[in-house]
Amino acid sequence: MARTSFLAALSTLLLASLSLPPCASAQRLLAYDTLSGSTPGAVTCGFCGGEKAAVIYYELPGGAGLRPSEFPLLVRELIVAVASGSAASATTCSVGTTPREGLFDLAVYAGMTVPAAIAALPAEGVWPGEIEVTSAIEVPLTLSISSSATMPMYTVNLISIPLDPVGLRVEAGYTYLRVVLGMRADAAVDSAICAAGQGPSGLPMRDDARIEAHRDLIYAGPPTSAWLWNEEAGIAGDWAIRLDVRPMGVADGGVPDDGGTVEDAGASADAGVDADAGAIDAGAIDAGGAPPAPATDAGCGCAVLGDARDRAPIGLVLSALCVTLALCRSRRRR
Repeated sequence: MARTSFLAALSTLLLASLSLPPCASAQRLLAYDTLSGSTPGAVTCGFCGGEKAAVIYYELPGGAGLRPSEFPLLVRELIVAVASGSAASATTCSVGTTPREGLFDLAVYAGMTVPAAIAALPAEGVWPGEIEVTSAIEVPLTLSISSSATMPMYTVNLISIPLDPVGLRVEAGYTYLRVVLGMRADAAVDSAICAAGQGPSGLPMRDDARIEAHRDLIYAGPPTSAWLWNEEAGIAGDWAIRLDVRPMGVADGGVPDDGGTVEDAGASADAGVDADAGAIDAGAIDAGGAPPAPATDAGCGCAVLGDARDRAPIGLVLSALCVTLALCRSRRRR
């Protein structure tokens, strides 16, 4: 009798499960960069306070990338690598060797159509057709440093920043995610290319081989005061700015999207691997002036020192994110 009851209950459960809508719950890492223990990397030192590095994740040719059918999705975690350093002159960089934290502004936006022209788009906040998923200002992040002031050998911290315990929901209808890392000014950081008191609190890290055009971008301050794609700015790589998402949509044809693949750039799914990011990029954009020709992306030799994993202290991050997350939850309710 007990066996019959069990089988009846199991049959009922299986029938109920078949009536549920298909969904994808697998975690997915979105990343264009290829920073890993077997690939070279770089630090671009031509930034000043108030300038930004960003990536846009969207569907790529051949159906790769972040597909519209994967929405709705949950944005769960931001992973970045940032470094200590600044411009020693218009053509050379100063390597950071002292452990410290830098302050950064973080934002994630969702949009419907990736713009073809970005130069005149707003420096702050949403672009036309976008919504803000989350944002925070002056978030303290541990900077990767070099063990040598004369020969850059960076130990790379890939920092995991939880955005929400269950994830921030982005509804169906949106097709891309834009992630922005803003450099705060630090008067204690000397920079030969920035105005007094506008040295960057920290610098974005990247790989040294750009996956494709129209993936990564920067916001350059005065006198340029415009967004530029990395290829327009002469930056030869993709920023180490990654997103952990959980797709909830279905792929074309109604088949649940497994969501388990990494973005087609070949980035390591393990955000804790070591990265040879010792190269200092001295020739890329002077973000406070006009961009050089792409061929001027220079650097120096480097050697990998090791790796480190740094999860941003939850108390520090939550203090910066709490207001934003409350606004996001309010937006979801609307």
